[in-house]
Amino acid sequence: MKLHYFIVILLVVMFVPGCVNDGTFRGNEVIEDHTQQNKSNDREPSNSNSEIKKSLSYEEFETLFHEIKDHLKVEGYEVKSSTTGIDLTVVDKDLTFGSRDWLTVDGEFHMDNGSQSTQNSIFLENEQSSKLISVVIAYTESYMGEDMVYYLIDNDYPINQNLAQTTDLVTISYKNLIITVLQTADSQAENEETQKILRGVLEFLE
Repeated sequence: MKLHYFIVILLVVMFVPGCVNDGTFRGNEVIEDHTQQNKSNDREPSNSNSEIKKSLSYEEFETLFHEIKDHLKVEGYEVKSSTTGIDLTVVDKDLTFGSRDWLTVDGEFHMDNGSQSTQNSIFLENEQSSKLISVVIAYTESYMGEDMVYYLIDNDYPINQNLAQTTDLVTISYKNLIITVLQTADSQAENEETQKILRGVLEFLE
């Protein structure tokens, strides 16, 4: 009898922890699944409806460009020229990851003037014509939010500083647009001048 009880107790000791661990493990699995599911539900897809609504249509892109071109006022600078909106740029397809031959909405050229250019430029010069600042506004179909994307850094690098000091460049994203302000100077580019033009552009976006 004692041997029988001993075997029963031994079996209980062996199997009970296994059942508890198994139940706990399964419980964690359920909890983890719910957690992952909740995280998935909280995460919006990159191409969500809200982002599509925030993006500018091509017509809005054109309207914004003309508004900036016609009304941009920056002290010490004058708008000298701009693209007309129908300027088309042909590119080598391999430079676009094989996406397109033309910088147009559909990547193609249409003889009936139905091509929609995805980039427009405004050219400003200072009073001495010693600084040229180009504002390039490019249209994309991808929503990127509003942020600064890139600011040129070239100081203290082992490069030709005489050349490096003649340019300054900053790029921002605005919804689905990429806006670049490029300063080219005959001797010394000044960061403050680039930023002054950028702030003038930002007034139309905010």
